[in-house]
Amino acid sequence: MVADENLPTFIVIASHLNEEKSKNLLKRSPSDITKPYFLDLGEENISKRLNSVSRIINSNQHLNIEDALNLGIIVLYTQRNQAYENIEKVLNLYLKVSTKLEFKIEYILYSVITIMIDAYFDDENKYNELINMINDNTSEESKQKFSLEEYLLEDMKYMKEHMEENLAAAKNTIEKQNNEIEKQNSELEKQKYEIEKQNNEIEKQNSELEKQNNEIEKQNSELEKQKYEIEKQNNEIEKANGKIADLEAENQILKEKVNGK
Repeated sequence: MVADENLPTFIVIASHLNEEKSKNLLKRSPSDITKPYFLDLGEENISKRLNSVSRIINSNQHLNIEDALNLGIIVLYTQRNQAYENIEKVLNLYLKVSTKLEFKIEYILYSVITIMIDAYFDDENKYNELINMINDNTSEESKQKFSLEEYLLEDMKYMKEHMEENLAAAKNTIEKQNNEIEKQNSELEKQKYEIEKQNNEIEKQNSELEKQNNEIEKQNSELEKQKYEIEKQNNEIEKANGKIADLEAENQILKEKVNGK
């Protein structure tokens, strides 16, 4: 199979589970199918590896890198019901060849075996016995490097836990703040609703006042018309009164003339 980058893809599945329980084909698309290589690390395979390495070491044959790394594979993938026995067997084989190993291989095997001893042996006496055995037969360089990496891992673990605590506290604070903000927003929404309600009421009252003002203006307009008509009538009355006064004056003059005769 060729990937998008035009490079071949090779997948290896290493497991102590039976191959029949694993997928034989991996499909990402109808045209992208991979057949993985299954590396059997089950009980039978681990037993074969252990027997092979034991035979090489016990007969003082040359131990190549692959054979040496098999010691690490055995303790890593051994089944739980055989872990105690196989870890001790591997440790004893390691003790026989530790001084002949390259530093890199020694360090890898020392780290793996030490970690697996720590993982499986809860009995303090047995644990101390095995740890002392491997420490006494391992170079100071490998032990120091392992201790340093353990320290760094513990330091990183502490920093991670500390950061997680800080993140949790910060998250909790943010959630509280968000809840408070939501509460305030809810209160603001209520206030906004009340203000809108009051504004609607004010607008309604203003509309009513405008109607009343229009009615008053209309009435004032009618009153102005009536006032104008009254003033007009008053002017007519004044004119009529003037004419009456003139007539009365003329009548008085006529009376005086008549009485003079």
